[in-house]
Amino acid sequence: MRSLAIILLGLGLFSFAAAQAPSIPQPQQPVFSLPPHPSLIVNITGVEDWQASLTLDAYTVPQNHWLVITGFGATRENSNLIVTGTELFAGVETLRWSSRMSDVSSHMSEIFSTTGWVFRPGSIVRFTSNSQYGHEFDYNITGYLVPR
Repeated sequence: MRSLAIILLGLGLFSFAAAQAPSIPQPQQPVFSLPPHPSLIVNITGVEDWQASLTLDAYTVPQNHWLVITGFGATRENSNLIVTGTELFAGVETLRWSSRMSDVSSHMSEIFSTTGWVFRPGSIVRFTSNSQYGHEFDYNITGYLVPR
């Protein structure tokens, strides 16, 4: 009986301590509404004359929105080009995708994600090339913005 009382006392103290523990704030998750309103759809195209291993900051996400990229496409003038897509946020670069572009220079190589690659408000969408030669780089980003 005495050991049962000790166990119950211990459980009571544990419950009291758990109830008194400060709550840890949880990050706010964006509220998704699909399909997105047409004003929130992102379709960015560009042409860059890249030199060897160039880095391109293609888009800055608005401070009051998240960005979900659902597709990326590119053409280029040399083969075996690998393009990485990263998120630059608060000085930290995070890999989102890496893709070997097609060997056909006039063909748009594309990658898609059903769930999308998410970029935080205020972050930068950055591309980096592994090329050892200068080349023209045509790109297209598709996705949508989600209000905070």
